Amino acid sequence: MESFRARSRTSGRAPEASNRGARRVRARLQAARGIPSDRGARHAGRPRADSLPSPRARADPLLSSPTPMRIALLIDPLTVRTRPGDHAHELWRALRSRGHEVRAFGAPPGQLHEDAGAAAHTATTLLRYAPQSLLAYDALSPSAYAGARAARRLRAGLVLLEPGLEGHRVGISRRVLLSIGERLWGSYVRSTARNVVALDDVGQAMARAKGFSTERISICPEGVDTQVFRPGIGSHLLAAHRIRGRVMLYTGPLELSRDVGTLVSAFAASIGQRGDWNLVLAGEGEARSTLRAQAERSGVGDRVHFLQRPSLDALPGLMSCATLLVQPGLGADVRGRQVARAMACGVPIVAASLPRLQHLLEHERTGLWAKPADLASWTEALARAAASPQQRQRWGDTARARAVERLDWRAVAGSLEQVLENASQRSRAA
Repeated sequence: MESFRARSRTSGRAPEASNRGARRVRARLQAARGIPSDRGARHAGRPRADSLPSPRARADPLLSSPTPMRIALLIDPLTVRTRPGDHAHELWRALRSRGHEVRAFGAPPGQLHEDAGAAAHTATTLLRYAPQSLLAYDALSPSAYAGARAARRLRAGLVLLEPGLEGHRVGISRRVLLSIGERLWGSYVRSTARNVVALDDVGQAMARAKGFSTERISICPEGVDTQVFRPGIGSHLLAAHRIRGRVMLYTGPLELSRDVGTLVSAFAASIGQRGDWNLVLAGEGEARSTLRAQAERSGVGDRVHFLQRPSLDALPGLMSCATLLVQPGLGADVRGRQVARAMACGVPIVAASLPRLQHLLEHERTGLWAKPADLASWTEALARAAASPQQRQRWGDTARARAVERLDWRAVAGSLEQVLENASQRSRAA
């Protein structure tokens, strides 16, 4: 049995070895005569498989990215549950989808993602991870201080994110912690940072006020998921409230400080008297009863509908079914998140001409500006927007295209990774 197996193995290899030897001899003879081998002839002019982009990369140019980097997101545990936390979570996903290795430091485990918050949140772990670039969401947090120390030791690029929050809009305890951070390590972190990323024009102005030069500041707007917020989605909320016809939608706090009263008056003075338009106010606030009484006095009580604050699951459908989104406001507390979502849904917009919205709305291309707290301006803008369905369609199509091109989270990550790469290169060259 032993000799039989040995003979079988030998006899099985002999023809194969002989064929390989014959092929090698033939290849040498052809090469000596200048004749390409059969293998070379079969593959001549054909690109190597590993040189071809993947089908996914060819299909979606937003996924193209430079050399993958190790990136650390430095999160303040006190703000991870708020808007900065949402931004960090979405950015973590987008950067990972573009091939980068991303970890979050400072967030409680599982707060952002089961993997994003898995790393221990210590300076030692951050050094062991050895990121090439670091993005700090709060320059005055302990996480940012640990990141600045690690950046200096590793010669990595530190980038600060400036959300543009005004000091009087945070709680007392938060202001106390910020003042402590400013005294202990604020200047150290800012001097370590290579670049600053602002979410809008207000954040850019605040970064300049903190001593950063304009060339070191980049604007990367807050993103939107253009696959979730998209045209053509139905809304059960409108059906449940028996709202038929064209919908002018406002979603946000029902507060007089948001200038919603001017919006109700402008609706009553313009298109509210028509039977085919409805004003839908979706939100909560202390001015709800006041606004309802105002609508009744103005004779449009049956055309103004009050909805509860929509859930994140119901909001895309409500946005997509709107004919027009309206965004009133008086100051920097209006950040434009709903404007970006409406753009992704292909909905035209009429908005107050506020600094935080300047990078979103293009007058006469994606909608119209109205002067804040100016009844005549709002009345004229609503009448113009209601006058031409064809114009609204053009505005909505352009808004959708702008959202996909500039505001999709993958596009935002693409812009940000250029800033991170630049900061990393500058740190290595220093």
